Amino acid sequence: MNAATLYRRGHRLTRTAGALGLCLLLSAAFLGCSQPAPPPIPPTPENSAELSSTAIVPTLDTPLPENKSALWCCTFQMAWDELKTDVVKEPIRLGGAEEVAERLNKNEFSPGNLTEGSYYKTAGYNRDGVHDRIRQEMNRRFPGEPVIGLGDNPPNGFTAFAFLKVGLAFDRSYPDNPDAFRFKSSDGTETAVRSMGYLKETQETERLPRRVSVLYCAPWGKGRTPESFVLDLDNNSKPNQLLLAAVERQATLQKTLAAVEEKVADNRRLKRETVFYPNDRLLVPCMKGHLDHHFNELEDKYFLNPEMNGLFIGTAFQSIAFQLDGTGVQLKSTAVIKDKDKDEGKDKPDVREPKDFYFNRPFLLIMKKRDAKEPFFVMWVDNAELLEKR
Repeated sequence: MNAATLYRRGHRLTRTAGALGLCLLLSAAFLGCSQPAPPPIPPTPENSAELSSTAIVPTLDTPLPENKSALWCCTFQMAWDELKTDVVKEPIRLGGAEEVAERLNKNEFSPGNLTEGSYYKTAGYNRDGVHDRIRQEMNRRFPGEPVIGLGDNPPNGFTAFAFLKVGLAFDRSYPDNPDAFRFKSSDGTETAVRSMGYLKETQETERLPRRVSVLYCAPWGKGRTPESFVLDLDNNSKPNQLLLAAVERQATLQKTLAAVEEKVADNRRLKRETVFYPNDRLLVPCMKGHLDHHFNELEDKYFLNPEMNGLFIGTAFQSIAFQLDGTGVQLKSTAVIKDKDKDEGKDKPDVREPKDFYFNRPFLLIMKKRDAKEPFFVMWVDNAELLEKR
């Protein structure tokens, strides 16, 4: 029985009303903000295997399944990079998982895309005390954070570990929408969910142009709802940034990201709209959850690398906790790759009519350090499985 299974059995799975799990890790780095931190994420994780409409992908270029939400967090890639560099010392080859291993070998994640002090990563052989090192460093860097996924410590085994804790607090909280917000999934299913934002003109919306940026909006047509758009929900947030993009899904998260970046670049080049007007409206679904996931496609696969002769990956595990509401966003994630436990086998804007920026259909959520090259968390929200129900 691996460590993640023990962890799940020791914390019985309970699904709270209106809250479904994710697998990420947003934190409480709320510098220079007077707003209170959001309520804590439920500590009890959901098992990703119990979710029927959500996929957790190991890399951004993993093909996306039809009619499913998909999320990616950098922690698993970071753990893989540590295993490849410090233990295997060459690109990792796994029998029966060549394609996934090749994608992970190719898609390295640079810690330069994260803020200092928001993460910890390491890898090594158990005989050299890697488990003790992980626990000591986690206690020093992130006091009070549980260290999950390590399990037992067979002397001839190995462990790669990565942890991330980041967050973003909005300069001013978005008000909660008192009414049900109907989110329409790609298969046409509609679900009433909790949302936050602005439904009508108020004095509060006068403050929005200073904090919401319209990074892209499809050419103005008739009616309030643009065909596609990209928003920065708080352009003053530092060091991290939250982008939401109502765009068409591509074959992978990577290609969807590239499409968003191209639209934003064209918008900037053509000096198009970058202002959210007081008479515009905005609604965003709220999310809250905690998810444990095993990359089954990598588990129980033997290494083909000579350095790792006789060893195989017994656990390829990621835990992601994520929350988005009117106060901001939190993300926290742990990834563990290890052998089996010993007891197991600004120009003037265009004039236009008011717009409704409603994320009531599939959209892309991106978290990144502001001005960093790569994001650390990406999610395609295809359906309401991970949204808070109203």
